[in-house]
Amino acid sequence: MAIELNGISSNPGLRVKGSDQSASRSSGGAQGAEAAPPGADRVQLSAEAQHLLKSDEEASFDSARVEALKKQIADGSYQVDYRKLAANLMNLESRL
Repeated sequence: MAIELNGISSNPGLRVKGSDQSASRSSGGAQGAEAAPPGADRVQLSAEAQHLLKSDEEASFDSARVEALKKQIADGSYQVDYRKLAANLMNLESRL
């Protein structure tokens, strides 16, 4: 079974269609010559989903900071700022 993702290239093992999302919308969603072969599954992600995927791939973290925190936790010197923690929990709760 072949899976085709429209505009996504994070997995090199998958076949990728390079069609433009706006072109498929303007033509009523018809794929024309880029139609999937018979018997093949096809996935088309919305522009919003593609943006989320791209931002997830671009997300990074400071590995030096992570290692420093791990060391502080391991040796018992890490201090929790309970006021900041409580404020962040209240912020999260207000969003729900």
